[in-house]
Amino acid sequence: MDPYYELAYALESKSMCLFVGTGFSMHITDLKAPSWLNLLKKCAKKIEGGKDLIDQLFPDDKPIMPLEECASILQAKMHSHGKCLHTEIAEIIRKLKLGDNAKQVQEFVGNFPDLKFITTNYDLLIENELTGDGKSTSYAIGYPVNRQPKGIQVYHVHGSIKYPKKMVVTSDDYFHFMVPFGNRCEEFC
Repeated sequence: MDPYYELAYALESKSMCLFVGTGFSMHITDLKAPSWLNLLKKCAKKIEGGKDLIDQLFPDDKPIMPLEECASILQAKMHSHGKCLHTEIAEIIRKLKLGDNAKQVQEFVGNFPDLKFITTNYDLLIENELTGDGKSTSYAIGYPVNRQPKGIQVYHVHGSIKYPKKMVVTSDDYFHFMVPFGNRCEEFC
């Protein structure tokens, strides 16, 4: 089937769904949203010895292992300093605001009030700032399901800053996300 026909059909039938990740948030914040690597580095800087940890985990800005495993090490180090990685990530993400690049995206979103987003991002930029006027419904792990959605719907696959303890960040979180039987972060945060 012609991709333009499929796109037109999805728009007309109000079933258009966009899958977005960090690149989307980086774009609409004029690169203020950190990459996953930079987010972990920002969190590491919040603890004593964080610079040394960054040098060990990310020599030459290249992670020595998958980032979710680096996050697990960082979480253990943060817990030993009385901090929670999930909470620190939420604090950083919560401060993000739209930039000039968001204007065209806002215009596009405004033209399609029944649009749906699936995102791996923790931020609430789509529902709080991009759509404006409370014309959206947000879904995230650990947050009650809204049975009467309104406007644009945003599905946060890896959780959101609404409930930081349930965000999928570490390798343990990913395991529990794929094999759900609880999230161990609640024991520590």
